[in-house]
Amino acid sequence: MNISKVHTSSQIDQSEANQAKDRLLTEEEVSDAKAVNSDKELLVAVKVDNFDRFRLKSIKKQAQSDLENMFPDYKILISTDQKMFLELDQLEQKLEKDKTKMDSLKESKA
Repeated sequence: MNISKVHTSSQIDQSEANQAKDRLLTEEEVSDAKAVNSDKELLVAVKVDNFDRFRLKSIKKQAQSDLENMFPDYKILISTDQKMFLELDQLEQKLEKDKTKMDSLKESKA
């Protein structure tokens, strides 16, 4: 399992996104996770193993509850959609290369 921590030298702090990924990857059903945060929103996409896909609803509900407890001041969106996972992966890579500013991060979520 590859865990990529997102680090940037710009003003976009991704520590909450990294904490969320660490928390979700402790669950055995979750095989991978991508996350990005802005100042008050946290977007998370998780990959679930094939057999565990039958329980997507409960896995998503548990993840939502866990992250809401960890980050009560954040609006949290969790997805198990493959397209969302790929989009967040690309966004993480852009953030890591410092090519994305906070304004465009907010626009890309809209």
